[in-house]
Amino acid sequence: MKYLIEKYNRQDSLILISSYPEKNTRYSEKVCAVGGFTKNITDNLKDHKIIFTTKLGYKKDQIYEEKNSLIYRLFKRNDLNSFIKLFLAIKKFTNVKKVLIQFEFSSFGDIYTTVLFPILLLSLKLLGKKVYFVFHQVIFDLNNLTEYLGWEKNDWRLPYFNFFLKLFYQTNVVLSEKTIVLEEEFKQRLLKISAQPNKIIVIPHGVDTKLKIINQKLAKNKLKIENKPTVLYFGYLTWYKGADLMIEIAKANKNINFIIAGGPSFTQRNKSHYQKYLKKFSNLPKNLKITGFVKERQIPLYFSVSDLIILPYRSMISSSGPLSLAFSFEKPMILSNKLKSYLKSKDFNKNLKNIGLNEKYMFKDFEKNKRINLNKVIISKLIQFSRSMKAIRDYKKISNQYLNTLQ
Repeated sequence: MKYLIEKYNRQDSLILISSYPEKNTRYSEKVCAVGGFTKNITDNLKDHKIIFTTKLGYKKDQIYEEKNSLIYRLFKRNDLNSFIKLFLAIKKFTNVKKVLIQFEFSSFGDIYTTVLFPILLLSLKLLGKKVYFVFHQVIFDLNNLTEYLGWEKNDWRLPYFNFFLKLFYQTNVVLSEKTIVLEEEFKQRLLKISAQPNKIIVIPHGVDTKLKIINQKLAKNKLKIENKPTVLYFGYLTWYKGADLMIEIAKANKNINFIIAGGPSFTQRNKSHYQKYLKKFSNLPKNLKITGFVKERQIPLYFSVSDLIILPYRSMISSSGPLSLAFSFEKPMILSNKLKSYLKSKDFNKNLKNIGLNEKYMFKDFEKNKRINLNKVIISKLIQFSRSMKAIRDYKKISNQYLNTLQ
């Protein structure tokens, strides 16, 4: 271990604190989606990286190398002592001055451990580190997420948690060198509570252009899927993503195959209210299939087999990973009207206008209108849009934006 610390303790190294996938994988079942995001970023950064991440169930800490990255698994979710261990480990890298934190709620634990992040930032600042903080979620009001949280609509905790959220974001913006968000909408939200607009920048969610597109007929044969139009929902079974809406959507479109390519939420699976939510999926229509967690090697198959990707989200709290994957496979998509704030992102809006596609064909209210339109002209334009976004948000280009920010 001493040799590895000395090897990576360099001025040109970068410390990252993030979820991170299992060894030699990119999209892992044991971590949240930020893990794959971080690996796609770090693989395109040439300098040495020290990545502090979660243990993945192992009792002992692990330290190993992947390419030019040192992976240090020492963090246990919901463990207060892990913050002390993390700080002491970072302290050993005296020559490394820059720290990049990829933050998503629940990835390091529940709310009671999350409150320690501002203390961690302050401690790192006192060590002389420059901290760059990436918010993968920006939300100040939990009133529209009570079902996701398992709370009553007028729960007494709501005003206190909403106050805490604003204070949490404000504090982290003040303590960080730069605060990074993934869409313009999230920057505008932060600007409502921050007096430091120059510290908040947008670097879009990247697109993995290395994923292989497979012939649709071949993909259907491999997955043994009936030769009918196929619509895909990709991601965890969660309320805010509208996974349960897929049941009624499938019932309203009996001539279409529907696939939910995902399983129980990594961070919620053991919570009682979530177990109750999962019971909604016990009686499915014949044209709807749930796959469970999709392994990395099968991701290309499920996207390649699909004629349309839908995101029936009930709330926009983060930039969608499944949308990024839809771009990877150049797939047409329809988004919930709750995601219309994507239009505030310059690249998204400009691309839509360049293609000449009216936004009404991309966004819809899935709770009111469950019919799926596979009009060939509209689908063709949506494919154009997706292909263009793939080029614009290529992880290589996005990683360069991180490099420029970290200068």
